[in-house]
Amino acid sequence: MDKQLKAKWVAALRSGDFIQGTSSFYNPKTNRYCALGVLYELHTPGVHLTKIHSVPSPPNIISQATWYKYSKLNDSGADFNLIANCIEADTTF
Repeated sequence: MDKQLKAKWVAALRSGDFIQGTSSFYNPKTNRYCALGVLYELHTPGVHLTKIHSVPSPPNIISQATWYKYSKLNDSGADFNLIANCIEADTTF
């Protein structure tokens, strides 16, 4: 992952600009994002996907293993601040 995109992702998760949700990238009814939905929004603005587990990771951003790790973390109840801390400390990308 590009270091600038990683830094933007961490900052966006901490910003309070995104309301956290689970089980989908973005829910238009509640205006909630999962952590990966925030990444997708930064990488591909305006594209809202509805099912997190039914689509592949965005091309050339993060590996499937990393994608899965952060989807599980988000959907297990970790808040955006904790997820941002984990992303920041993650040296695999």
